[in-house]
Amino acid sequence: MGLARVPKWAWALALCIVVPVGCGTFYDFVLPTDAGGDRVVIEQADFVGDWGNAAGARLHIAADHSASARGLDRALPDGLCRPTLPVAHWEFFSEPDNILGHDRSDPSPTKGRDFYLTPEADPVARPDPCSVSGRVHRDSGGYSLCLVNDLDQTCADGDLLRRAAPRSG
Repeated sequence: MGLARVPKWAWALALCIVVPVGCGTFYDFVLPTDAGGDRVVIEQADFVGDWGNAAGARLHIAADHSASARGLDRALPDGLCRPTLPVAHWEFFSEPDNILGHDRSDPSPTKGRDFYLTPEADPVARPDPCSVSGRVHRDSGGYSLCLVNDLDQTCADGDLLRRAAPRSG
């Protein structure tokens, strides 16, 4: 097999391994596309607050990195998690830390385009709670959050969480 028969994507991947600059863009290019517009970086001040969708999923993000959620089964594409997370912790993913462009969660960033929710373990209800990752998008309707169990999953428009209206009272 000669070099001319090597697929073009293999050459691009090999180039990313040898010259990792710009490979995050390549990695994003090969991922499936979500609803919700372009993937963007969100500042913590814009991220903190209440998010929801018309199906009844609700997510509360606090500035102290705590979070709570209910109706997750109405936002996650495969519904593998329990629907309610009374107590969780959130972190933005840090910048890519290896040559393949994979991110890791980190409590220090104050902005990000991907985040991670870690539920507090509940040994009675479910000793091994699943974790939830999320991507931030922006379109003409503003920011939206796509929650997934695996970053290779995609969200339909109805799965997306949007900024919830402020509570009165």
